[in-house]
Amino acid sequence: MVPKTLAENAGLNAMEIISSLYAEHASGNTKVGLDLEEGRCKDVSTLNIWDLHITKFFALKYAADAACTVLRVDQVTSNYVFVNGFPNFEVPKFGLRDEDDEVPYVSQNVNLELTLGRPHWD
Repeated sequence: MVPKTLAENAGLNAMEIISSLYAEHASGNTKVGLDLEEGRCKDVSTLNIWDLHITKFFALKYAADAACTVLRVDQVTSNYVFVNGFPNFEVPKFGLRDEDDEVPYVSQNVNLELTLGRPHWD
């Protein structure tokens, strides 16, 4: 994703660059990256280009924190629904303008009650 976007933004043929990058990585040259000035793949360790360890560390840390937060919220909502069920709510009566007006395809007293995620119609 990133090499393709970099190549396109530099005005290079992204498909050609990506295929040569994949070929280099498949042959074992894992230090090969894009040289946008020359428009070809090069060994970035010889160009003194290194990834920052701290950037990768915090990216993984924040990704794990986000996943744990999502799991905590899911755990809380699952427990709440299991113990209390979903709250009742009225479904809006679309199509009815007044109490006297009748629209044959809309019920006047539609009440939807959700219990453990399953709809129940009265």
